[in-house]
Amino acid sequence: MEPYTWIVESKRLLTIGLTTGVCLVLVASLTWLTPPECWFELEFPSLTTADPERWTSHQRDRFVLGLGIDFAFLMFYPAFLSLLLSHFSPPKNDGCSRGRISRSASIWVWAACPLDALENVGMFLWVRGAADPVTNLITSCAAGAKWLIVVAAAGVLATAAARWQFNRLKAQSRHDSVDGL
Repeated sequence: MEPYTWIVESKRLLTIGLTTGVCLVLVASLTWLTPPECWFELEFPSLTTADPERWTSHQRDRFVLGLGIDFAFLMFYPAFLSLLLSHFSPPKNDGCSRGRISRSASIWVWAACPLDALENVGMFLWVRGAADPVTNLITSCAAGAKWLIVVAAAGVLATAAARWQFNRLKAQSRHDSVDGL
Protein backbone atom coordinates (compact mmCIF):
# COMPACT_ATOMS: atom_id res chain seq x y z
CA MET A 1 0.00 0.00 0.00
CA GLU A 2 2.60 2.58 -1.12
CA PRO A 3 0.76 5.31 -3.03
CA TYR A 4 2.52 7.40 -5.64
CA THR A 5 5.52 5.14 -6.10
CA TRP A 6 4.97 5.66 -9.84
CA ILE A 7 6.04 9.31 -9.46
CA VAL A 8 9.82 9.55 -9.60
CA GLU A 9 11.13 10.86 -6.25
CA SER A 10 12.78 13.89 -7.87
CA LYS A 11 9.44 14.89 -9.48
CA ARG A 12 7.22 14.50 -6.39
CA LEU A 13 7.84 18.00 -5.05
CA LEU A 14 7.16 19.43 -8.51
CA THR A 15 3.92 17.44 -8.66
CA ILE A 16 2.93 18.70 -5.20
CA GLY A 17 3.77 22.27 -6.25
CA LEU A 18 1.71 22.06 -9.43
CA THR A 19 -1.24 20.55 -7.57
CA THR A 20 -0.96 23.31 -4.96
CA GLY A 21 -0.99 25.95 -7.69
CA VAL A 22 -4.07 24.49 -9.38
CA CYS A 23 -5.88 24.26 -6.02
CA LEU A 24 -5.06 27.90 -5.21
CA VAL A 25 -6.37 29.10 -8.60
CA LEU A 26 -9.57 27.09 -8.18
CA VAL A 27 -10.07 28.33 -4.60
CA ALA A 28 -9.60 31.91 -5.80
CA SER A 29 -12.18 31.31 -8.53
CA LEU A 30 -14.64 29.80 -6.05
CA THR A 31 -14.08 32.73 -3.69
CA TRP A 32 -14.86 35.15 -6.51
CA LEU A 33 -18.03 33.20 -7.31
CA THR A 34 -19.26 33.00 -3.71
CA PRO A 35 -23.07 33.03 -3.68
CA PRO A 36 -25.10 35.35 -1.41
CA GLU A 37 -24.65 32.83 1.42
CA CYS A 38 -21.28 31.17 1.96
CA TRP A 39 -20.46 27.91 0.14
CA PHE A 40 -20.18 25.93 3.36
CA GLU A 41 -23.71 26.82 4.48
CA LEU A 42 -25.15 25.85 1.10
CA GLU A 43 -23.53 22.40 1.24
CA PHE A 44 -26.12 21.49 3.86
CA PRO A 45 -29.45 22.38 2.19
CA SER A 46 -31.50 20.52 4.80
CA LEU A 47 -29.99 22.77 7.51
CA THR A 48 -29.65 26.14 5.79
CA THR A 49 -32.11 29.02 5.94
CA ALA A 50 -30.92 30.28 2.55
CA ASP A 51 -33.57 30.67 -0.12
CA PRO A 52 -32.21 30.56 -3.67
CA GLU A 53 -35.57 31.71 -4.98
CA ARG A 54 -34.74 35.16 -3.59
CA TRP A 55 -31.48 35.24 -5.57
CA THR A 56 -31.30 37.09 -8.84
CA SER A 57 -30.84 35.06 -12.01
CA HIS A 58 -27.27 36.43 -12.18
CA GLN A 59 -26.55 35.10 -8.66
CA ARG A 60 -27.99 31.68 -9.56
CA ASP A 61 -25.90 31.57 -12.76
CA ARG A 62 -22.75 32.46 -10.81
CA PHE A 63 -23.60 29.71 -8.32
CA VAL A 64 -23.99 27.14 -11.11
CA LEU A 65 -20.67 28.29 -12.65
CA GLY A 66 -19.09 27.90 -9.22
CA LEU A 67 -20.45 24.35 -9.00
CA GLY A 68 -18.81 23.62 -12.35
CA ILE A 69 -15.48 24.90 -11.02
CA ASP A 70 -16.02 22.86 -7.86
CA PHE A 71 -16.27 19.73 -10.02
CA ALA A 72 -12.72 20.50 -11.19
CA PHE A 73 -11.63 21.33 -7.64
CA LEU A 74 -12.96 18.02 -6.29
CA MET A 75 -10.42 16.22 -8.48
CA PHE A 76 -7.48 18.31 -7.25
CA TYR A 77 -7.92 18.75 -3.50
CA PRO A 78 -7.91 14.98 -2.80
CA ALA A 79 -4.80 14.70 -5.00
CA PHE A 80 -3.19 17.57 -3.08
CA LEU A 81 -3.98 16.07 0.33
CA SER A 82 -3.07 12.57 -0.80
CA LEU A 83 0.28 13.64 -2.25
CA LEU A 84 1.18 15.54 0.92
CA LEU A 85 0.12 12.67 3.17
CA SER A 86 2.23 10.30 1.11
CA HIS A 87 5.18 12.71 1.10
CA PHE A 88 5.20 13.15 4.89
CA SER A 89 4.60 9.47 5.70
CA PRO A 90 7.44 7.71 7.48
CA PRO A 91 9.13 4.99 5.42
CA LYS A 92 7.18 1.76 5.21
CA ASN A 93 9.91 -0.21 6.98
CA ASP A 94 10.19 2.05 10.04
CA GLY A 95 7.80 -0.18 12.02
CA CYS A 96 5.59 2.60 13.33
CA SER A 97 1.83 2.81 12.95
CA ARG A 98 1.98 6.52 12.05
CA GLY A 99 3.26 5.57 8.62
CA ARG A 100 0.41 3.14 8.06
CA ILE A 101 -2.12 5.75 9.19
CA SER A 102 -0.69 8.41 6.86
CA ARG A 103 -0.53 6.03 3.90
CA SER A 104 -4.08 4.82 4.56
CA ALA A 105 -5.33 8.41 4.85
CA SER A 106 -3.62 9.24 1.55
CA ILE A 107 -5.83 6.63 -0.09
CA TRP A 108 -9.04 7.19 1.89
CA VAL A 109 -9.05 10.92 1.14
CA TRP A 110 -10.13 9.98 -2.40
CA ALA A 111 -13.49 8.87 -0.94
CA ALA A 112 -14.29 12.58 -0.61
CA CYS A 113 -14.46 12.83 -4.42
CA PRO A 114 -17.73 10.97 -5.07
CA LEU A 115 -19.25 12.47 -1.92
CA ASP A 116 -18.39 15.97 -3.14
CA ALA A 117 -19.81 15.17 -6.59
CA LEU A 118 -23.05 13.92 -5.01
CA GLU A 119 -23.18 17.07 -2.90
CA ASN A 120 -22.69 19.26 -5.99
CA VAL A 121 -25.50 17.52 -7.87
CA GLY A 122 -27.77 17.93 -4.85
CA MET A 123 -26.90 21.62 -4.55
CA PHE A 124 -27.58 22.11 -8.26
CA LEU A 125 -31.02 20.51 -7.90
CA TRP A 126 -31.69 22.56 -4.77
CA VAL A 127 -30.79 25.91 -6.34
CA ARG A 128 -32.91 25.08 -9.41
CA GLY A 129 -35.88 24.21 -7.19
CA ALA A 130 -35.94 20.55 -8.24
CA ALA A 131 -34.88 19.03 -4.91
CA ASP A 132 -37.18 17.51 -2.33
CA PRO A 133 -36.46 17.04 1.40
CA VAL A 134 -34.97 13.57 0.83
CA THR A 135 -32.56 14.93 -1.82
CA ASN A 136 -31.60 17.74 0.55
CA LEU A 137 -30.97 15.24 3.35
CA ILE A 138 -28.81 13.04 1.09
CA THR A 139 -26.88 16.13 -0.05
CA SER A 140 -26.32 17.21 3.55
CA CYS A 141 -25.18 13.70 4.59
CA ALA A 142 -22.76 13.54 1.65
CA ALA A 143 -21.38 16.96 2.61
CA GLY A 144 -21.01 15.92 6.24
CA ALA A 145 -19.18 12.71 5.32
CA LYS A 146 -16.93 14.60 2.89
CA TRP A 147 -16.00 17.18 5.54
CA LEU A 148 -15.36 14.44 8.09
CA ILE A 149 -12.90 12.79 5.68
CA VAL A 150 -11.21 16.09 4.78
CA VAL A 151 -10.86 17.23 8.40
CA ALA A 152 -9.53 13.81 9.47
CA ALA A 153 -7.04 13.81 6.58
CA ALA A 154 -5.95 17.36 7.46
CA GLY A 155 -5.41 16.28 11.08
CA VAL A 156 -3.34 13.28 10.02
CA LEU A 157 -1.43 15.52 7.61
CA ALA A 158 -0.66 18.11 10.30
CA THR A 159 0.57 15.37 12.63
CA ALA A 160 2.67 13.69 9.92
CA ALA A 161 4.18 17.01 8.78
CA ALA A 162 5.05 18.00 12.35
CA ARG A 163 6.63 14.60 12.98
CA TRP A 164 8.55 14.81 9.68
CA GLN A 165 9.89 18.27 10.61
CA PHE A 166 10.79 17.09 14.13
CA ASN A 167 12.75 14.14 12.71
CA ARG A 168 14.56 16.44 10.25
CA LEU A 169 15.56 18.83 13.03
CA LYS A 170 16.64 15.93 15.25
CA ALA A 171 18.79 14.49 12.46
CA GLN A 172 20.27 17.93 11.74
CA SER A 173 21.04 18.41 15.45
CA ARG A 174 22.81 15.05 15.55
CA HIS A 175 24.75 15.96 12.41
CA ASP A 176 25.75 19.34 13.86
CA SER A 177 26.87 17.81 17.16
CA VAL A 178 29.04 15.27 15.32
CA ASP A 179 30.60 18.05 13.23
CA GLY A 180 31.34 20.05 16.39
CA LEU A 181 33.44 17.26 17.92
